[in-house]
Amino acid sequence: MALTGLHVVCGVAGSPAELGGHAIDLPLMSYVLHWSERLPNAGTTTKAVPVGASRSAFRVRGGVDAYVAVGKTPDPVNGPAFFVPANTDYDVMAPAEAKLAWVAA
Repeated sequence: MALTGLHVVCGVAGSPAELGGHAIDLPLMSYVLHWSERLPNAGTTTKAVPVGASRSAFRVRGGVDAYVAVGKTPDPVNGPAFFVPANTDYDVMAPAEAKLAWVAA
């Protein structure tokens, strides 16, 4: 089935070996996933990065080109946003309590 909208995974950045160390370049995702959510239409995730979660990140993949914003009140139209090409995984670090919002490009 083809992906429509945007799929978001929230988890801890880094491999299991790195979680005990101080690696700078962290792959996403490790074995610790907080949650995932599918947004079939432009909008904001209902879930946020858990309070107290460190080294968290979002991995997004969309069925269409999209502009994506991250924050407590993310606004991909009027606020800072990044471009995610369709059918491409994109990783972005996210602070505690951050949500993700998107609109079609």
